[in-house]
Amino acid sequence: MLMNIKRRISFVMVVLTVSAAMLESTAWPQPNAQTQSLEKPARIPDSISTDIGLDQLKAKRASVEGAAGPDTDNKKNILNLLDKAIQLREHSDRIIRQKDEISQTIKDARLYQQHQQLVSRGAQVEPADKQRV
Repeated sequence: MLMNIKRRISFVMVVLTVSAAMLESTAWPQPNAQTQSLEKPARIPDSISTDIGLDQLKAKRASVEGAAGPDTDNKKNILNLLDKAIQLREHSDRIIRQKDEISQTIKDARLYQQHQQLVSRGAQVEPADKQRV
């Protein structure tokens, strides 16, 4: 009986190994030279890499909204994409402003820390707000 169980386990292991090998070779297509060249362009076109401002996006949305066209489904899709782009641009601008505020806070904290170190050493230092530039 033990021998029968070992045979069954061995059979199941062989079937699973062969199945896994077949699944791996068919489910995950191997990249070839042609698909790799399509995935990695040599250079990003300037029209894509330039930063589009919020005003440009809003102007583009207004021009698409005012355009007369027979295909309203495409127009709705374009307007939805432009609305998302506007939201992302606004969010990006907010993040940049927050980053600048945090950087300024860190600079101020470092200056304050340096000032406190000088004062603790007994140096005569004017407060930062009274110093002349």
